[in-house]
Amino acid sequence: GVLMAILIGTGLVYKEIDKKTIFTLLAKPLHRSEFILGKFLGLVLTLFVMTLAMALIFLAIVYAHTLKVEGALLIAVAYIFLELVLITAVAILFSSFSTPILSSLFALAFYLIGHLSWGLELILKKMAPGPGKALVRVLYTVLPDLENFNFKTEVVHGLPIPPAIYLTSFLYGVCYTAFILGLAVLIFRRRDFI
Repeated sequence: GVLMAILIGTGLVYKEIDKKTIFTLLAKPLHRSEFILGKFLGLVLTLFVMTLAMALIFLAIVYAHTLKVEGALLIAVAYIFLELVLITAVAILFSSFSTPILSSLFALAFYLIGHLSWGLELILKKMAPGPGKALVRVLYTVLPDLENFNFKTEVVHGLPIPPAIYLTSFLYGVCYTAFILGLAVLIFRRRDFI
């Protein structure tokens, strides 16, 4: 899912610009923000169908082995999809101002950093107060924390998850996605295609 979001998302806007079809689209009563949001929603719908199909196959396999399906599995799948939506927004953002190869590298780096940023919290606990600790704190605040969407371990091992975490993770994903899409729209509005 992540590879699909990155590889397709990073080429969506660039292909329109490269093939000059952007001029035909923007000559119609279509705002640039509608163009970006349309590309985003189209890819999100594609990822939804793909995630749904994979989830149904996964749940069928689980049911065949255990003769039951726990609701927590559906929650884990839903948050995987929310992470894919955020990665799609990031891919669209980079696609709005860069080439597909660089956009793919940037989006992949975003994904990797997002899953490894928890290490900054450990570094913060061990650092002495000072400018270095302040810099690490800023990085920890600004960089994404994609582990907010990772409930796989808890679900597989039957560990309890406080309900408040579901809400904060959902709000984090929605707000971060909206922020990234806002940046993409802002950059695309100011872009000159000539």
